[in-house]
Amino acid sequence: MVKELPSARAQVPSWTFLTNHAHVLVCIAQNTEVRLAEIARLVGIGERAVHSIVQDLADLFDF
Repeated sequence: MVKELPSARAQVPSWTFLTNHAHVLVCIAQNTEVRLAEIARLVGIGERAVHSIVQDLADLFDF
């Protein structure tokens, strides 16, 4: 049985040591099956931004 997460946006601090790219990479590293919408919710950015970041990371690592 898959437990659904609440749909509320993640509480994102006003500052962080990590970039959005790093936050997205951590989300993917923790769960390789995570969806872009879930990453966006967890990081606190839009789905288009997540898509762009994932493309940047894929280009960086030649995937």
